[in-house]
Amino acid sequence: MLNQVSGFVGRHRLLAGAIFVAIVYAYFISGVSTNPAGFYVDESCLAYNGYMIATAGTGENGDSFPLYFQCYTQGYSQWANPTHVYLLGLLYLVVPPSNLSARVFGATMVFLAAFLLGLIGKKITGRTAVGVIVWLMALFTPWLFEISRLVLETFFYPLAIAMLLYFVYRASTKPKWTISDNLLIAIALSLITYSYTIGRLLGPLLGLGLLVFATSWRAFFGVVKTGIIYTLTLIPFLVVYLGNTSAITGRFMRATYLDSNKTFFENATLFVTSYLSDLNPLFLLVYGDIHPRHHVRGMGGILIGTFVLAMIGVVLILIRKQRGAWWRYVIFGALASIVPGALTTERGHFLRLVAFPVFFMLLTIPAISWLLGDPLGKREAKPEPGLYDDGEEAFTVSSTEPASPPAWRRVVLYTLIAATALQAMAFQVMFSNSAGTRGIEFNAAYESVLDQALAEGTRPIYLDEGGEPAYIHAYWYAAQKGVDLSNFVHVLDNEFPPYGALVITSEGSCKDCEMITHEGSFILYRKKRPNAAEVTTTKPTPLSPEMPPTMLVRPRGIGLDKAGNRYVADTDNARIQKFDSTGQFVMRFV
Repeated sequence: MLNQVSGFVGRHRLLAGAIFVAIVYAYFISGVSTNPAGFYVDESCLAYNGYMIATAGTGENGDSFPLYFQCYTQGYSQWANPTHVYLLGLLYLVVPPSNLSARVFGATMVFLAAFLLGLIGKKITGRTAVGVIVWLMALFTPWLFEISRLVLETFFYPLAIAMLLYFVYRASTKPKWTISDNLLIAIALSLITYSYTIGRLLGPLLGLGLLVFATSWRAFFGVVKTGIIYTLTLIPFLVVYLGNTSAITGRFMRATYLDSNKTFFENATLFVTSYLSDLNPLFLLVYGDIHPRHHVRGMGGILIGTFVLAMIGVVLILIRKQRGAWWRYVIFGALASIVPGALTTERGHFLRLVAFPVFFMLLTIPAISWLLGDPLGKREAKPEPGLYDDGEEAFTVSSTEPASPPAWRRVVLYTLIAATALQAMAFQVMFSNSAGTRGIEFNAAYESVLDQALAEGTRPIYLDEGGEPAYIHAYWYAAQKGVDLSNFVHVLDNEFPPYGALVITSEGSCKDCEMITHEGSFILYRKKRPNAAEVTTTKPTPLSPEMPPTMLVRPRGIGLDKAGNRYVADTDNARIQKFDSTGQFVMRFV
């Protein structure tokens, strides 16, 4: 039987390979319908805007085919990057909107990224085994696997990075970069820039990094042509920046620790400390991201066997004849990919460091190839002299390798692969067991609460915000269920649902209400008119040494009187705070 299978594979290698890839893909996307359970507000934002582009050609706020999409309203407003929204829009031109279709789509993008990394490994070494090992390690690296489960502005990012690396490698093997090479590399850089906020820095950094290929004037002009095309693709970005600066810089300014009031040395010290923290092996191998939405705690984002192979790969690149421009670019990219995340306040943020594991996986290729060895007489994959060729070999296996490499090399490789496989399986079990524990992180209860509201029959249903802009869930689930948005009223700042209204809120509690259901952090209630006998009049509480001013927590409105005094609705403290015309605290109404 074994001989028959072996004979079939030998005769039909392409078909057997396709079947194997299909089986791996089926496993990779399995479980996305239930884990993670629910859909986070940022996921609903991207998916709903994608649906709106597909069906109406507008974003949530009515802008026709915008470059950047405004998500949410008022104090929650932020701007989503275009790539993921338009990709989801293309998806919803052919399939109905659903959480499942969005999650399968996101997982497929990461699957393709891992496959492309494997293809790069095969092309570099000429060995299918190396490509398959790199592909499977990338697929089941926790960092990339978990990103594949999130319909956030990261599911396409690994593929964008992998595309850049593939196009750069292909160009580097040619005597001269063609216009198609310039164009493809520039497009990949543009996708990196437009796909996620970190790309606004990482894209230009990776573009500048191409100068490592400029080993001659001819090569230099090839890089310059790529840079010119890339710069032209940034014109729409600059137009948006000049017209709406906050759409481009607002998100970064909220997330960074950089402060103009600090000295350059203070800012630089913070950056260096942050950078080293994000490269800490304990973070990579043990802890991982602290956000339960991004990472299931129990092990790090990189598997130990993969880490060891990458470190061996770096040593081989540095001490052997593999220091060509291609490998210099891979190392540069790995180091540069840490920079955007290191400029923000949160350490070890998987999403902001999402490019790092893609570069990191390529560093395993020299080690895998060297440990496998390469028998003499086997035709090696030799490049043409290309732009990267500065007199040093760019491949992992030298023609001077012995016909039979020491047996210990393969023992080391098989041991590391076995350890990686065992740890990957342990993580898969851990991830599967987390399905029932992270529902609150992904707003899993919202759809059930919305279904109960729709079943009540009262219209319209008022959507009141609490700790997050959960109204977007109602819009997204309405799109899936075919419910017209006229059934809903989004309660804006300084507005209140009328008495008798049916209300969904994420406040966590309600006042003067008839509770209908409370699931997770969401409440469905009917607003009651307060009983006059229970109404009490509260006098303003003046400032006193015993009651210092309280920090405003989610203020939602401000008013002025004739004297210029300001009255601020301090929502989460359940009070009104009064400040004089100079901004000094006067009293509070509790």
